[in-house]
Amino acid sequence: MNCLCVGHALKESLTATQALDALCSGVKAAGETVIGRLCVSDGGDGFLEAVRLLFPHAQYRSALVHAPHGELIRAAFLYDPISSTALIESAAAIGLRLVPPELRSILRLGSFGLGELILAALEAGAERIVVGLGGSATCDGGLGMLAVLSDSLSSRRNQEQTPRLLCARDLANPPALDIVQIREFFSGKTLTVCTDVESPLCGPHGAAHRFAPQKGATPAEVVWLDEHLALWARKSEEQLGATCAQVPGAGAAGGLGFAFCLIGANLTMGSDFFLGLSAFREAIQKAEIVLTSEGRFDATSLVGKAPWRVAQAARQVGAHAAIFCGTAEQTARQEATAQGIDVVEFAAGLTKESAYNEAASLLAEAVATYLRHYAR
Repeated sequence: MNCLCVGHALKESLTATQALDALCSGVKAAGETVIGRLCVSDGGDGFLEAVRLLFPHAQYRSALVHAPHGELIRAAFLYDPISSTALIESAAAIGLRLVPPELRSILRLGSFGLGELILAALEAGAERIVVGLGGSATCDGGLGMLAVLSDSLSSRRNQEQTPRLLCARDLANPPALDIVQIREFFSGKTLTVCTDVESPLCGPHGAAHRFAPQKGATPAEVVWLDEHLALWARKSEEQLGATCAQVPGAGAAGGLGFAFCLIGANLTMGSDFFLGLSAFREAIQKAEIVLTSEGRFDATSLVGKAPWRVAQAARQVGAHAAIFCGTAEQTARQEATAQGIDVVEFAAGLTKESAYNEAASLLAEAVATYLRHYAR
């Protein structure tokens, strides 16, 4: 049986590549054939790792940027000289994992490092930039990133000057930024932004209320952020004469989706970006069965998460599909079955520690067992 394996990261357990290796090991143990090895991401952590397999000419580059708390770090991105495409994972520059726990004061953190990484991509020659959003430490509505881009385009600073490192607390009195100029500059480029959520910028489902508590924000800070993100949005939208705050994905990565929308980027779900690539579509069309992975399969999986979208794409071309997950919610599993997609648990009943430590072997064993049964 011809099997396409599509690795998707299992949070805190396996990277996308590690999950892919486990899927392939299970296929081989069952005596079946791996005809393709791909990874997929929703746009957050692991985006760069996943997209690397689909851009074989891409080379790793790096740049010195400021982490969300202001420390200088070296962040990696991919650059494909054949297509002049830069591939950027926002978490590489502004990820929560980059900020020591004792420095996670959300009002003092900013997205400036992502702006610096985008400038490095432009200096490398990029005409097309793809940014994966997710896993960020920030909730500044993209103010820090836009300030860096604005400064660069307007030549307000030179190499000897210290760059403006604006953070969330600067939303209280944001400086004037020429967003029109930034938008005009990027109109000559192709700017695609992959999000892992479809939340608006503000409100109960927005960047502050839904995600800031996960980044250490107090209840009072959440309220302050939501109010000032709304003010920042109104001020920015008045300058453009456009509405971006309610666009699906505007609330991604602490409001960076909103900032990218302001400057003309195309916002898309990460899963849709991957499935839109010809190499991905062609691989699915050649497979008899597509196998992918997820940490937990539940109701949220059914609203656009990458493993579910991959499985749906397989069914649409007549291939079988199976999602291997640590645990599954019963109602979500029933919905998948109704759509002809198998959901296979491999860590049900295990302690969290055991499931994490043994995830690779458990996943491989589950794939082998499933395929042996399926092939009968």
